[in-house]
Amino acid sequence: MVIKIESENNTISSFSSVENINVQVDDRIELVKLIDGAAINDGWNGVKENDGDIISLNTTFAPDDFAVLKSIWANRKTCKVTLGDEVIENCHVIIKSYSYLDKFESYKNVSLEIWRV
Repeated sequence: MVIKIESENNTISSFSSVENINVQVDDRIELVKLIDGAAINDGWNGVKENDGDIISLNTTFAPDDFAVLKSIWANRKTCKVTLGDEVIENCHVIIKSYSYLDKFESYKNVSLEIWRV
């Protein structure tokens, strides 16, 4: 299964299948984290089922898609994520880490978090 991320006029998909999916259930009303010194505050008025969940995963992105992903993350854009049959509206994508592939250095192995907001 691949991951598809849609934000404003951009749609990207992972190059490889998603691995190591982990869901951290979070039923708090508000989530606040520090990322690179910036406080990210995801609060909402009405709590719905699965709001606040954090989904962690690993996958590989092609160079152009990775550049778009970095822009989405750096600008803290809200996006829509499709993971298999599941569509997650209004979420933030956080790049936790990335590494280069041995034979294809322009492709990136990426560790992501998807925050449901």
